[in-house]
Formats: sequence, structure tokens, C-alpha cells
Amino acid sequence: MSETPAREPEILDEAALLARFVTDESDTAALVAYALHRKALLAFRDDFSARTGRAPSPDAERAFLIAETAEPRMSQYREEARRRLGPAAPPLPPPSVSEPAPKKRLRWMAVLGGPPMLMPDPPDTVNWRGLLARLGILLLAVIATSLLLRALFIQPL
Repeated sequence: MSETPAREPEILDEAALLARFVTDESDTAALVAYALHRKALLAFRDDFSARTGRAPSPDAERAFLIAETAEPRMSQYREEARRRLGPAAPPLPPPSVSEPAPKKRLRWMAVLGGPPMLMPDPPDTVNWRGLLARLGILLLAVIATSLLLRALFIQPL
């Protein structure tokens, strides 16, 4: 008798995931959307097993679930459910996920040309202003460090 290893818990337990899909128990379209999600998960597991000859690893399944439980994908499931149910399906309520407030841009970031990891508007351009400002700050830090090391640790002859 071989023991199967315990699976890692999924990102969301099924009850929490069902609650994200179905806000009202009388909403048939939301229940169908959840069923479509479960069908896609089972199809992923079967397809993965057929291609590789083994069950998906917890990391592979976690990556699949991250994409599948994103709000745009859940909205696609809701729309597919409404399409399958036809005109008799009641309209779905808007998603309950509130958008986060936009972050305030720090004033000193404007001098450096924006946050360091922010891509420029056209991706093929280089933010020269920000690059030169950062290199200038780095040069000043190196000079200050060398002067402090000389003053603190190197004794004059």
C-alpha cells in the first residue's frame, strides 16, 4: 500500500473561491460560471497528465489557478455562463472587487524621471534624464564614501 503525498493547499479554498463567483445563491449564471471554472481546472489536470505522464506539480497548478482566478478571467466565465443560459439569465451584479486607489507619485521621483522600474511610454526609448540623475547620485555617493574612508581610516604620514 503506497501512501500518496499530501497536496499543498490551493491558493483559495473551494468555499472562498465559490464565494468570489457566487454572491447571491439565486444567481444561476454565477453558479454556471463557477462550474465552468471547475471544468477548466479538471481539463488542465487531465491535459497535463496526458502530455507529461504525471500529475501537475503544486507549483504548476498554483500558476494555473493564479491566472484562472484573476478578475478578468472570472468575468469571462461570467459572460460565458450568461451566453450559455440565454436571455432568461438575470443580469450579473458588477464584480465586488474594488480598485485600489492610485498611488501618489513622490515629488523627488520627478527629478529622477519616474520610479526606477517604470517602463517609459514608448518601450524602445531610454529615460536619459533619470539615468543620468541616478548615475550622478551614485558618483556622489562613491566620492563621499572614499573621502570618509580616507578621513577615518587612513593616517597621514
